[in-house]
Amino acid sequence: MLEKMKNSYEDQQKKLEEKVVEMGKEHQEDKKAIRNHQQELSEQSAALMCSQSQVKEAEEENSKLQLQVKELNEEYRSRLVCYLQDLAEYIDGLGKGKNPPKASKLRSHVDSMLQDVRSSYRAREEQLASAARSYKKRLQKITKTHHALLIAYRVQREQILAQPESSLDPGPPEAHFSLEPSELRDEMEQELQQLRQDKARLEAQLQTAREQVAALKMPDQNSSHHQLACKESWSDLRKQLKEISDSMLVSFEKERALLITRVTVAVAQVSELQDYIDNHLGRYKGEISQLCRLHDIQEAGRSQSANTTLH
Repeated sequence: MLEKMKNSYEDQQKKLEEKVVEMGKEHQEDKKAIRNHQQELSEQSAALMCSQSQVKEAEEENSKLQLQVKELNEEYRSRLVCYLQDLAEYIDGLGKGKNPPKASKLRSHVDSMLQDVRSSYRAREEQLASAARSYKKRLQKITKTHHALLIAYRVQREQILAQPESSLDPGPPEAHFSLEPSELRDEMEQELQQLRQDKARLEAQLQTAREQVAALKMPDQNSSHHQLACKESWSDLRKQLKEISDSMLVSFEKERALLITRVTVAVAQVSELQDYIDNHLGRYKGEISQLCRLHDIQEAGRSQSANTTLH
C-alpha cells in the first residue's frame, strides 16, 4: 500500500516537474515575443515621427513653389507690359513722321519677341507642372505610408493591451502620432482625427477601469459577480474599439478614392490650361501680324502720295 502511494506520488511529482519545465519554456518564448513586439513598436514610432517630419518638409516645399509661381507671374507680366510699350512708342513714332525701320526688320523683331514669350512660358509651365506633380506624388506616398504605419501601430498596441499580464508599456495612443488640425486638408481627414481622439479617450477610460479593477482585487472581494462585471466591461470596450477601427478603415478607403479623383481632375485642368495658353498665344501672333500688314499698307500709301506730290 505504501509502495503504491510512493509510486503514485513520484509519478505526480514527475508530471509536475515536466509541466514546470514546459511552462518555463513557454514563459521564455512569451518574453522573447514581447521583446520583439516592443522593438517593432519602437521602430514604428520612429517611422511615424519621420513621416510627420517629411510631411512638414513637403508643405514647406509647396509654399516655396507657390512663391516662385507668384514671382514668375510678376516677371512675365512686366515683360509683356514692356513689349507693349515698345510697340506703342513705335506706332506713335510713325504717326509723328519719324523714319521707321524696314518692314522685314520689324516683322523679325515681333516674331522673335513672340517666340521668346512663348518658349519662356512653356518652359516655366513645364517646370512648375513637373514640380507640382512630383510634390503631389511625394505627398500622397508619405500620407499613405503614414496611414499604414498608424494601422500597424494600432494593431501592435491592441496586441499588447490584449495581454495585460505582460506588464509591457503599449506606448501612447494612436492619436498622438496624427497630424495637427491645422495640417488637415479636408473634412474627411478632420473626421478621422476626431475618431482617433475618441479612440484615445476610450483607451484612457479602459486604463482607468483596469486600475479600478486592480484596486478592487482583494482576497475578500474576489467574487464571481465582480469577475463577470469586469469581463462584460472589457468586452464592451473591445467592441467599441473594434467598431472605431472598422470605421477608420472605411474612411481610409474613401479618402484614397477621393485623392485619386482629385489627381485626375488636376491633370485635366493642367491640359486645359495648356490649350488655353497655346490658343491665346496664336491669337496674339495673328493680331501682331495684322498690325504689321496694316503698317506696310500705310507705308505704301505714304510712299505713293509722296511720289504723286513730287510729280
